[in-house]
Amino acid sequence: MLEWGRMPNLLECERLAVGEFCATLREQFGVRMRELALFGSRARDEGDHDSDIDVLVVVDDLTGAEGRAVAHLAGDMLTWHDVLLSPFAVSAAVMAELRAREGRLASEIARDAVAL
Repeated sequence: MLEWGRMPNLLECERLAVGEFCATLREQFGVRMRELALFGSRARDEGDHDSDIDVLVVVDDLTGAEGRAVAHLAGDMLTWHDVLLSPFAVSAAVMAELRAREGRLASEIARDAVAL
């Protein structure tokens, strides 16, 4: 579920697009879905309505084709809602590796993530 109270600085159309995006992914991936989270400038309430909305998508055994499908769905949200989502779609194994290395992106996500 979207944590509306923690979702900073999102317009109603943005909330609708994020909600539809997440619902579609949950339906598509089912029990393989591990994480959906808002991160980046919009999660920190530093972006504005011209900023993209970064969304972490972590799925067990995500394939390249499935990753491309996530990107296509984000494109649909732009077409249908005029909202620019920027998904970071990775397998659970890749995300675990990123966290183990404590890289910049993993640290940013850990610091700012708002569960969706």
